[in-house]
Formats: sequence, structure tokens, C-alpha cells
Amino acid sequence: IDDWAQLQGAIPGKALFTVPGGMLVVNIADPTQPHAQAYFALRGWPRGLEVDGDDVYFAAGPYGLYRFDANAYNLLPAP
Repeated sequence: IDDWAQLQGAIPGKALFTVPGGMLVVNIADPTQPHAQAYFALRGWPRGLEVDGDDVYFAAGPYGLYRFDANAYNLLPAP
């Protein structure tokens, strides 16, 4: 992960990073082969993640509340 990505939190098997324009979920279930799993576009930089089961929540400022499934895959697999 580049140094411009900021670690926001970790949940079992996942590391959550804020990156320009969104949140990157990195699958670390196998620490020898971490891989980018999902990207969620956001407005602003979230703070204070809350986890409920597989769902991750955080404030979206005046836009309300963000929620995403930490098990979602929406990126193409690496070649």
C-alpha cells in the first residue's frame, strides 16, 4: 500500500484504507497474499468506523451515513 493511503481500521481478514476519493478494502485473510478486494467512492475522508457483522458504517458529514458490506468484491482480480 502506498504511503498516501491511510489505514482507518481492521476487521477480521480485512484492512480498510482511505485513499483519494474513497475507501479501499484489502483482503488480508492470507497474510502472504494480500489483495485489493473492493473500492467504495466517498465524499470526504471518513472517521470513526463502526462494524456490525459484515457491515461497516461511518459518518458521511452532511451526506448522511455510509454503509458497505466488507465481504463485497467489486475489483477485477489481479492477472
